[in-house]
Amino acid sequence: AGTYTGGPPELLGFHDGDHILSHPERMKEDKLSVLGPTDVPTLPNFPWPVGVKLCVGDREFSHDKSKILSCERIVEFDSVLVRRCLVFRDEEGRRTRIDSRRFVSMADSELVCLEYRVTPLGHTQAVSVEPFIKKDVTNTNGVVLWRQSRKEESPLSNAVECVTTDGTTVSIAQKGVCSQEGATTVLHVFAAAGAMSLAEAQKAAQKFAGEGFEACLE
Repeated sequence: AGTYTGGPPELLGFHDGDHILSHPERMKEDKLSVLGPTDVPTLPNFPWPVGVKLCVGDREFSHDKSKILSCERIVEFDSVLVRRCLVFRDEEGRRTRIDSRRFVSMADSELVCLEYRVTPLGHTQAVSVEPFIKKDVTNTNGVVLWRQSRKEESPLSNAVECVTTDGTTVSIAQKGVCSQEGATTVLHVFAAAGAMSLAEAQKAAQKFAGEGFEACLE
């Protein structure tokens, strides 16, 4: 939050006529034509820090190829959580349930946490979960306002260092912890994101993982 950078005029001109950014004087062609590639200050959309790759058997879950049988998403304001329950049927006809909880901390502005629980429904296929940092994100009209300067990737630990168009460095690091509770596979993803070095983000993510999901939530 508050990490602004300069962007091109393609970020403008897409709003409804009564939108604050669509002020008639601002949107005149002669004004847009003189804007350079970094003249529109905006918040850049950075990589999503708690992505999860899920495989049931040898099939990777995707919304495009699986049938969503039910989905409920709730914002719990009293506990500052986004909770989701999703049941899908894959191409082999197997049903699987995903229960997740996630939050972004106001107490520690660098902290993002996800709990991801996968339960087979009526089948015994192996389930695997792996965290990743989702990098194919853009601002409006496909504008990308950062470049990757460094990255580190491993099965349960990933990090990326981003540099905005005005030279601000923002690092995102995640640490995954996987466990088994009966038939349910549980993945906790702890991420640190902020204007810091890659090493600092990795150290923070490791600290959050050591504290655990419930302690971070509390």
